[in-house]
Amino acid sequence: MFTRHFTDGMDGPYSGIQWEYRDISITRPDGSVVFEQKGVHVPSFWSLNASTILAQKYFRGVLGSPEREHSLIQVIHRVVQTITARGVVDGYLVDDEQAKVFMDELSYILVHQMASFNSPVWFNIGVEGERQQSSACFILSVDDTMESILNWYREEGLIFKGGSGSGVNLSRIRSSQELLKGGGTASGPVSFMRGADASAGTIKSGGKCLAPWQKVYTAEWGAVPVSDLANRGDFTVLSYDPPAGRVKAKSARAWKSGVKQLVRIVTDKGSFDLSADHPVYLADLETVVPAGELQAGSALLATSVRPSSGGYARVWLHDGTKGRRNLHELVGDDILGRDSGQVVHHKDHNKLNNAPDNLVCATQAEHAKLHGIELATVGRHVFQLKDFSHGGRSNGMHSSNKFWNDAVKSLAYRHTKSEELHNRGAACEMQKKASASKLMNFAYKLINEGYDISTFENYLSARRARGGWDQSTQKIENAILSRFG
Repeated sequence: MFTRHFTDGMDGPYSGIQWEYRDISITRPDGSVVFEQKGVHVPSFWSLNASTILAQKYFRGVLGSPEREHSLIQVIHRVVQTITARGVVDGYLVDDEQAKVFMDELSYILVHQMASFNSPVWFNIGVEGERQQSSACFILSVDDTMESILNWYREEGLIFKGGSGSGVNLSRIRSSQELLKGGGTASGPVSFMRGADASAGTIKSGGKCLAPWQKVYTAEWGAVPVSDLANRGDFTVLSYDPPAGRVKAKSARAWKSGVKQLVRIVTDKGSFDLSADHPVYLADLETVVPAGELQAGSALLATSVRPSSGGYARVWLHDGTKGRRNLHELVGDDILGRDSGQVVHHKDHNKLNNAPDNLVCATQAEHAKLHGIELATVGRHVFQLKDFSHGGRSNGMHSSNKFWNDAVKSLAYRHTKSEELHNRGAACEMQKKASASKLMNFAYKLINEGYDISTFENYLSARRARGGWDQSTQKIENAILSRFG
């Protein structure tokens, strides 16, 4: 049972308080204004510091808009009413009278500064569209897997966004002296802590925002309006990382954060809209300026994604003069944890689909084997030739033979050969035979670099383009042509 101690149930929790309106302003040493809100309604016994924190940190709504909170009564009512409603739903407050007593007593305690909630309560509770996050500190657990580590970054980001802090238990992560099963040594917990610190340093409690129509480049779907991303869960974006000195692929999530004041930045390459506190990197790759403080003529860091000559999505940093990397390699390094010496394979063979679940990291031999097995399942192999086969044109199984015009027979034949090739380890056998003729090893390199060598003519063209036309290649061509005509 809740009983009254400070209120009588007749005059309300604010009875007898003298209120006043204050103009709150925060300035820099040079006199420029950082924050200003006029007409802040507070009790006369509240200090200037308490009034300033209330106005700058705890009032919700876009500054200067009618929806912006301006009175302590609004803030207390927002929080207390939400907590009371939860108490009724959960059965702690059994009737309307108990709810009224609880609301009045808690409001009295808060307005007289007899007690106070932590910041996340004032930030989030009762605010439409915000997670009702009220704890000041969270303890996170991380397993020794890349998925768990990346989930730690995401959870910590959401916690910081709501104004809370977190601690983390990293005891399960291997040290930098331990070996990986794929070769090399583990990164160690300290390296992942640096990544978490870098991520946390870009998050300001309350959140930085982009306009809903502003497009964000994602590895999964290309350029997408941020409003669409709010309903898609986790996605992969590009973000400049100063310690690494390059653009990194990072897992992210978008959410709707209500109405906020935006600024428009106009450049020679277009314009974009974002909140005034959103960080913007300058072209020197070091200086970060809030969008609202940018000066006319500032040179901004430019990043673009364009197709490479091999058909891959390529990331260009700083007007294309440095930092050029294929997007699938960035996702492999930063999201999938690619080991040294591994390549990144597109499962669906679409070079522009760089979603993490469409990519796999593999050694060069594993990568070539993947392609070999995929071709073997359709009755082909890496050196399946269009104009000649192992027995030449006289071979009844040659691609020009009328046998292949019978769809039923040819499908049955391919299915049979596919099973035979797969059962006897076709990829391994082909590797041994081709290595003996000095073809397969070089083919691995061509495949890994994105060349199409599905026919022998393509192989020769790729070899010319990559390694030059040399005597050994000419001998290979002459030997095969003399044998197969």
